[in-house]
Amino acid sequence: MLNYRRKYYEKKLKILAIDNSPDGSIIDSRAFGDIWTGIDPEHVLRFATSAELIEKLKNKIKNYDSEGECGQCIKKLTIVAHGWEATGYIAEVAVTHSILTAPPMLRQRDVIKVLDDIKGLLCRDATINFAMCYTGDGEEGDKLGQALANYFDSAIVLQQGQRSSILVYSIWNIFYKYPFKIKFFTPIGKNENK
Repeated sequence: MLNYRRKYYEKKLKILAIDNSPDGSIIDSRAFGDIWTGIDPEHVLRFATSAELIEKLKNKIKNYDSEGECGQCIKKLTIVAHGWEATGYIAEVAVTHSILTAPPMLRQRDVIKVLDDIKGLLCRDATINFAMCYTGDGEEGDKLGQALANYFDSAIVLQQGQRSSILVYSIWNIFYKYPFKIKFFTPIGKNENK
């Protein structure tokens, strides 16, 4: 039984991807301690470009299967990177709701390619956590979360406010208009037929 369970869980992977872009900024790892819970150290990836992230994700998937039955897929993907108000960054690629909701011919192809490559590796019941400060801020953050959920057809987690160590967190949140909290989004219409 134990071997069966282990094989089942190895088919639906949990991956933590940490942005190591050489932009000189540092992500405070103390602020993301809870994100490491339940992640096999073998499934922690560091990337400096979006292409490197995609390559490393593809290398983790031996034989893709959206159900995780005969092959593998990513059940939970957490991307730790910097963000700004209602904008998530996957290395050099900035993701906003306006990019995702624009007519197909007006979408930025480089952004859509990265998102499509990630989407092509996800399980049908996947969750993507964009562990980036400010991505869920205000109405624009809500629009981004819903646009990502609809685009990926997956559950999305965004952060509102700054996620940082306790000292920086408490000082920053005195002055910042959005206190830190986690926001969840699901695709519209996904569970309506149940």
